[in-house]
Amino acid sequence: GVRETFAMFADETAARLALFRQFEEGGDRELIEIEACALKGSARTLGASEMSDVARLIEHRAASISADELREAIGWLEEANRRMRREFEADFTQAA
Repeated sequence: GVRETFAMFADETAARLALFRQFEEGGDRELIEIEACALKGSARTLGASEMSDVARLIEHRAASISADELREAIGWLEEANRRMRREFEADFTQAA
């Protein structure tokens, strides 16, 4: 159901954010692009447009994004992820 889908998205997002953090000082730019694309699609499916927009930015800039720009984008993703988790958890609590 919805809770399971959200839980899977939350787990995948946490793993992707950790992976992006590993790439701050370099790394496989193609993998950054692939993971950002996957996050963009997942976020869009769940209606997390802010996360989707930031993931799209990372995806499109993966080949040339600087460590500072990636770090800033990761910060935006983390904040958007926190807000989204709070909103979903509030919705789940109200629905129960």
